[in-house]
Amino acid sequence: MRNLLFILLPVFVLGCSRNGDDVSKTRTGEPCGEAVQVTAKSFSTAESDPFSITSASIKGDCLTVTVGASGCSSDWEKVEVLHGISLTADGLPQNRLKIVLSNKTGDCATSFSKTLQFDLYPLRQKGTNKLTILLYGYDKTLEYAYGN
Repeated sequence: MRNLLFILLPVFVLGCSRNGDDVSKTRTGEPCGEAVQVTAKSFSTAESDPFSITSASIKGDCLTVTVGASGCSSDWEKVEVLHGISLTADGLPQNRLKIVLSNKTGDCATSFSKTLQFDLYPLRQKGTNKLTILLYGYDKTLEYAYGN
């Protein structure tokens, strides 16, 4: 029985890794910005102060988004990006991201542009090395490629 424990213990220890495979060795860069929240947490009902997305791109595990907004300051009280999955008419999953910003309130209307970065690493999925990303409020589709 003791010999069996010594044989099975390494199998259990070595067999456990994130999402069933070791994607940490294939990370394409250092973490950047806020991590994408992989949760159904109120994706469809999350409210944000008004802003517009002027550009968005993905390099490595980093989503870079430039937004235009107005308010008293470009230092938001809350900045987060939520992940939701919807299905196409064919039943295929679509990865959707929604940026939620909350600006400091006040009677001012200063316009500004700001570049934000978000870490896409939590979105990685077993069995694929590429995801199509639909960013709420942005009219272009983004592709997140990772791994080998």
